[in-house]
Amino acid sequence: MRRYRLFLTLLVGPALVIAIIVVLIITLFGGDGETDTTAEATATPTVVTSPGAGGGVPPAATTPSTLQVLPTQTPVIVDTPTPTVPAEPTETPTPTATPTPTGPIEHTVQADETLSGIADAYGVSMEDIVAFNELPNAEEIFVGQIIEIPTDPSQLAERLDAQPVALTGVVIPSDGLNVRDQPNTATSTVQYVARAGSQLNLTGVFEDIDGIRWHEVEDGNWVQSQYLELGATAAPAPDAPATGTGTGTGAAQTGVVIPSDGLNVRDQPNTTTSTVQYVAAGGQQLDLTGVVQEINGIRWHEVADGNWVQGQYLELGGSAAPAPTPAQTETATPAPTADATAATTEPPSDDELTAVVVPEGGLNVRTEPRADADVARVAPAGERLQLTGENTVVDGVTWWEIEGGNWVQGQFLRFG
Repeated sequence: MRRYRLFLTLLVGPALVIAIIVVLIITLFGGDGETDTTAEATATPTVVTSPGAGGGVPPAATTPSTLQVLPTQTPVIVDTPTPTVPAEPTETPTPTATPTPTGPIEHTVQADETLSGIADAYGVSMEDIVAFNELPNAEEIFVGQIIEIPTDPSQLAERLDAQPVALTGVVIPSDGLNVRDQPNTATSTVQYVARAGSQLNLTGVFEDIDGIRWHEVEDGNWVQSQYLELGATAAPAPDAPATGTGTGTGAAQTGVVIPSDGLNVRDQPNTTTSTVQYVAAGGQQLDLTGVVQEINGIRWHEVADGNWVQGQYLELGGSAAPAPTPAQTETATPAPTADATAATTEPPSDDELTAVVVPEGGLNVRTEPRADADVARVAPAGERLQLTGENTVVDGVTWWEIEGGNWVQGQFLRFG
């Protein structure tokens, strides 16, 4: 019996030890128990029984089994590289050339800019900018001003060719030339009458309207080109200022009245506020003091009696048999305004209902009996006009109606 317990002890003990070792190995290397441990070979213990002396079954020899446990390996995750897809080649863009301006560049003047600085920035000369823009003063530019910059020499040449060229013109008609505020005879107003032979300074600007070329005068008014000798100059008279309004004093002289129907002699050198004192007869000689006033282009001469006459209606330096001093009853009382009409004078006889135009430059035929009325046409010198017999005095000037309803100034007519 003792041997039998010994046999059991020797058989069961190693088996328990092996089982414990296996459990420990599984515990240590099995992680969370999800990994299987594989035994390469498991031997079942064989019990060998040999006859014993007591006829019992001898304890079998126990051949311990060899258990080989492979260590559990932790899997290594290898990142599989994603194949790189080659990018499509990008074409290099061709640089676009900056277009050259086909015309002038407009530059707006900024604060603290100077014309020389603007010229340097654009690579042009300051003189070219001044000429291109017609600047009166290179030093006087202002913020916000738009200046054109030429980008090609041909632009400057073209601009200069197009700019008006100032010139002069001498008045041709002997009775003077109407200077108007607009280049037309329909809606314009006569600003003054430029006397015959006087020089007008023109800007070079002109307009062709209804077949008539109008030239701009320096003072902003307009005259018709057909009554000017363009490019000519006239020396100012020594006894009066060359330009503007003023008084000149020269030697006393005489003047013979040119208009056949006489000349108004006024108490002041103007036709707006003066009063006609008397009418000097055609061919009459007037003694002049030499005092001259030029007002609005009209030269007025002082008569020895203190009154005034327009120089364009006098033959200066001429002499004639003295005419009787006109009586005070010959004085014509003008209307208070340019549009007012005075009492009519006696109409001519039936034999005197025609009159010949005297001025060599012709005579304006107007739609109404006033100097600022529209000019219907210009009657040439020598034309015989048929009068209706109607006449009126406006501002001391006698106007005669001609057939057709238009009017002419009687002082430029030779009756009969």
